[in-house]
Amino acid sequence: MAEQGSVVKVEIKIDDAKPREYTGTVFFYDPAEDGRLILEMKEAHGRSTYIVVNNRSIISLTELQKPKEACNPVVVPATSEEIAARMQESMAILAKRKAMVNVDVTEEGRAIMVALSKTYECVWDGDSILVPEVHVRIKAPYRPDDVTGEGNAVSRLRMVVGRTREQLNLE
Repeated sequence: MAEQGSVVKVEIKIDDAKPREYTGTVFFYDPAEDGRLILEMKEAHGRSTYIVVNNRSIISLTELQKPKEACNPVVVPATSEEIAARMQESMAILAKRKAMVNVDVTEEGRAIMVALSKTYECVWDGDSILVPEVHVRIKAPYRPDDVTGEGNAVSRLRMVVGRTREQLNLE
């Protein structure tokens, strides 16, 4: 391939050794033989997925469209350890988001969970919402009277649950 600045923002199609096919825009390119190419693949909902492809695994590469403007990116080198740390951080965030999803509860329960998680660390325990840091449990159907636990947090969370239900027109 070419130098870093001449391929960034080029739309390409890659066939690799797996065999897999990727189509997207070059986000980063390291021209070294054992370097990497980062491809940005746009998704229908406006977000992007980034994949890292080892240059050695590329069997064929087809240029689909040249960039609309010249690009001379400033690239900050990253070590494998830095990339691994970023990946681990991203995986922790995804695990936290996944823990907030519970398809076995009502839409009301999910809405209450989302509202509470903006202020508190919350987790599901079956169909109950647990707020471990303040030792509170909110049982289905997630009304203020369903908030149980210890200390002042119970009255505070009862108020939050009540207001959230009002805002969501759940009363």
